[in-house]
Amino acid sequence: MVNPFDPATGKLPSDINLDGFSNLIDLSILLFYWHLTDPNNKRADINHDGIVDIIDFSILLFQWTG
Repeated sequence: MVNPFDPATGKLPSDINLDGFSNLIDLSILLFYWHLTDPNNKRADINHDGIVDIIDFSILLFQWTG
């Protein structure tokens, strides 16, 4: 099984605000940067493809901790 945790932070990639949870706060941050390329908060682009989009949203939902 693949380790889902970011080796640099030890957190889930979808934990955008690094509070230890992937939850509504992270979803709010992701939606703030929705469809932006090169967002100010690089963690909002969870899969690092250059745009905050449905793929990032899907990853966040998969890693949701509530």
